[in-house]
Amino acid sequence: MTHPLLNDPRLAPLLALLLPGGAGFPSAAELGLTSRIADDRRLAEAMAGLLDALPPRVGPAEIAAVERARPEVFGPAIVAVYSAYYTHPQVLAVIEAATGYRAAPPQPEGYAMPPFDPAMLAVPAARGSHWRDPRADTTETEPEKRG
Repeated sequence: MTHPLLNDPRLAPLLALLLPGGAGFPSAAELGLTSRIADDRRLAEAMAGLLDALPPRVGPAEIAAVERARPEVFGPAIVAVYSAYYTHPQVLAVIEAATGYRAAPPQPEGYAMPPFDPAMLAVPAARGSHWRDPRADTTETEPEKRG
């Protein structure tokens, strides 16, 4: 189900202001991130919070004012926008071209790892517990026997 956020005319211009692109990177608006954000409930809620805090006309000064006054609203919205942007295939392709590194998670398809050796756990396992077991008998001593 598409979030009503998709109908907010401020969303695309806001994304263009937050990630304008440049140096080979596309802008957030060019990528059509509005639908991607609106289709993800977590991202949509974060952006809806930011849009609720902004006035009808959005510019850099208004965004900066919300960033200062409402960091609890601004922070999750920026994480939402960056999450949608930096996982987009076109942006990943630019990162790969610029760095020479494959823009993908290193595991499970990435770097070869040696098989796990369970013998590595022998020393810590031999130490035993480092905490008090709450299930153990913890009845208090009688008041007259306390020291």
